[in-house]
Order: sequence, then C-alpha cells, then structure tokens
Amino acid sequence: MTKQACGAGLLAALGCRAEPPAPVEPPAPTPPVVIRVATYNAALHREPAGALLEAIESGDPHVDAVAAVVRTLDADVLLLNEIDADPAVVDAFVTRGLPEQGYAHRFVPASNTGVPTGFDLDRDGVTDGPGDAKGYGRYEGQYGMALLSRFPIVRSTCFGDRPWASFSWATLPDDPQTPAPGDWYDVSARAVLPLSSKNHCDVLLETPAGPLHALISHPTPPAFDGPEDRNGLRNADEIEFWIHHIDALEADAAFVVLGDLNADPHDGDTAAAIAALLEHPRVVDPTPGSDGAAAAARAQGNRNEVHAGDPRLDTADWDDAVVGNLRVDYALPSTTLDVKAAGVMWPLNDDAPSDHHPVWVDLTPR
Repeated sequence: MTKQACGAGLLAALGCRAEPPAPVEPPAPTPPVVIRVATYNAALHREPAGALLEAIESGDPHVDAVAAVVRTLDADVLLLNEIDADPAVVDAFVTRGLPEQGYAHRFVPASNTGVPTGFDLDRDGVTDGPGDAKGYGRYEGQYGMALLSRFPIVRSTCFGDRPWASFSWATLPDDPQTPAPGDWYDVSARAVLPLSSKNHCDVLLETPAGPLHALISHPTPPAFDGPEDRNGLRNADEIEFWIHHIDALEADAAFVVLGDLNADPHDGDTAAAIAALLEHPRVVDPTPGSDGAAAAARAQGNRNEVHAGDPRLDTADWDDAVVGNLRVDYALPSTTLDVKAAGVMWPLNDDAPSDHHPVWVDLTPR
C-alpha cells in the first residue's frame, strides 16, 4: 500500500506510520533600523557676505574638500556648523557637492551672528563691530548652521530670540570695576542680547527609527574676553540651556544633542558646563574617538602633553602652543536609543579642510 493510501482512518488497522510534518523554518529576524547622526564644523565661513556662495558656485577647492568629507561620512542626519545661514547657500552646497546623498530635507535657522545690537558690548569704543552683534559676526548669518536630513522634518522650534537675562538660571558677566553684580551689560543691552550666539533649535524628524528631536546649537567660544568672562559665561549658559530643555521633554522622547559646543569636559574653560550635560541622566555619552586624534596629539605635543582628557576623543585641532587639541564637537543621544557605534572621522596623516573633525553615532530604537 502506498503512503497515499494510508489515510488517517486506516492507520491503526493497517499499521501505517504517519509521516511527521515538514519542519517550518522560522522567519529571519528583521535587522534593526540603524540611522547615522553626525555633526561637523566645516569651517565654510567666508568674508564678505556672498563670498561663500561665489566659492561654492566656482568650484572652490576648499569647499570641494569639505563636500568630500561629508560624502565619506554618509550620515542620514547631519548638522553643519559654520556655513552661512542662507538657504540659497546651503542648497547650492548640497546640489553641487552632495547630489547623491539624498538630503532632500534641509533646515537653515536664522543666526544671531552679525545682527547689530546698537550697543558697545565688547567695550572697544564702537557699537557696530562684530563683537557688538547679537552673536559675533561681520555680517548677518556668518558662522551659521544647517541641518541636512534624509528624513522629513515634522516641525522646528527655535529659541534664539530669548534674552540671556530672561533665564532665571542665567549667570551674567560682572563688571569688576563696580559694586553691582552682573552689570557688564546695562539694562538696555540686557533687554536685546540673546542667550544664543547663533541659535538653539529643537528640530523634530520622522525617521525609520521613530520620531527624533535634533537639538542643534553652536555656542560661542569661551575665550576672546577679559576678567568679566562674558564669553565663557555665555558658553556655559548656552550649554546649560539644553539641560533644562531635556528636562522638559517627554520621558520617552528620543533626541540627539548636536553641535560644536566649544567646551571640553577636562581641558576647556567651561568644563563644568559640558560635564553636567554629559552626565545628565537622560543623555548617553558614546565617547566617540579615533586613532587619528591620538596620533595627532602625540605628534604635535606642546599643550597636548598636559591635557587630562583622552586624546582619542579630541575633535578639534588647534594651536598646540596655546590650546592644543580638544573635544568640543558632540553627538549625544538620549537613553531611549541604543548606540550601535560611534566615532570621530579623523584619519591618520590627515590633511583636513577644517580644524574640526566630524563626530558620528549610529543609533537604533530601543
């Protein structure tokens, strides 16, 4: 009798043995969605206004070298620092240098740089210098920001207009020659001087890993001032802004703090401020590093020899006799995301087009 004749009703009578069902292979697990988020101070600033657009359109070698770095980085979401805050400039850079990268979604916030206040903020005897603007700059939008994304932008909220003095936790610079506290800027100047030297923006993106808040900024360097420490205090408060903003986000919100924050947690002038952000209970510090940064610190020596921080984590290559290399650029995800990998794109024997190197982090939803 054939196997086909062994029906279920005849098994016992005929002594037929049922064939076991063929094993069913379980479906292959779906690989996790991984998105790369990065920040890069590309040092694309030019003078005067309009010079950067001309450089992009003319095929300037420096601009092309920056574009090559961005193509190699291949981030899904990228914050560029130090590019004119002008959508026409950003569009030209993407169209000419990054046509295959798929950055169909771009956000170019207004920048306080170069916007006049009418006050002598730096006390150099004039009221119309770059140091008298709402943010240091020789024309409006110099040293601006642009967020490039392969994913749609849902909404953006910016806080660049908020006066520094309006924050209850602010620490304003003090004139050491007077008894009154926090009076480097008079009442009229305090009413118009914003906290943001460029801007602070929360940009909500719809990504394959779910909604993601890109928290973007570029605080002023904590230098180029005097005993009043106006730039150092502003840098610290620009960083502290994100601590308060993160505290106000929904508990399950996914975010990444992005930007050149101009602060090193071990060797900079505002170490306490950036350390507080890195240690925030909702922030992950993926400690991105590179062999190139470590090699540069060894080769260049000088100030690098006395730094307390790990040189592998450096992101900026500065004057070794005065400052040395520091960690100042950050991509800091929330604890609601899993970090798959992170790094600083600082190749060995590097001839970089910027004094900063890109920082990237690969993320998956938790």
